[in-house]
Amino acid sequence: MKIKKAIFRSQAYIKRFYSIASIPIQFIAYTSIIYDRVIIEVPMFYSLFPRYRMFLGTSFVFIIAFIYCGYLYTKKTRFPIEEIEINIEVNPYANYKVTKVQLPFYRAIIEFFESQNIDVEDLKEILRNSE
Repeated sequence: MKIKKAIFRSQAYIKRFYSIASIPIQFIAYTSIIYDRVIIEVPMFYSLFPRYRMFLGTSFVFIIAFIYCGYLYTKKTRFPIEEIEINIEVNPYANYKVTKVQLPFYRAIIEFFESQNIDVEDLKEILRNSE
């Protein structure tokens, strides 16, 4: 039993490592394609980045800056909450109705939650509004 579990776990670890390890390879591949197809062909860009290494370093700095800006946008500002509120105003039915296709799924979820003694009154109300 432990060998079988170890095989499945090793497969999961390989998938995770591969997805993480492929990020730098993808970054280098994309930047080299952009450099070859765009930067070299446009004289203004080529005067800014005469060497691929300069473009690679600048791209890396901008990627880190974009990641940080994305973090600030989602964690430190109110913009994502406002987007959700606007979506609710545009489509108010999304909050208290589900489609006919989703009804069996919601019934099964309610049944499962009730067996686990979890309060499902809100879900039941959504189901009543949808039928």
